[in-house]
Amino acid sequence: MPFMVERLLRGASILRRRPRAWLLGLAPLVLLNVVGLLLVLAALGIRALGRANPRLVDAWRSPQVAWLGRAALLAGATVSGMRLVSDTAQILG
Repeated sequence: MPFMVERLLRGASILRRRPRAWLLGLAPLVLLNVVGLLLVLAALGIRALGRANPRLVDAWRSPQVAWLGRAALLAGATVSGMRLVSDTAQILG
């Protein structure tokens, strides 16, 4: 994998000539598992929705949605932390 990345990043590579072509270098890392593939499909779907309805993009960038996202991240971190503590207590106890 490092050899492939070095080849893609050298001076004459397509990744150096095009502004967003570096995303192509992430393809092997993202598409080699199911979760990565689902994230890519979700991102493409959201992008298509945003292009079809520009008002949706404005709503997505609103402070309210940002706070909802922060709350979701906090909830996920809290649940994961509680499970970690529970598993640790179970192993040690």
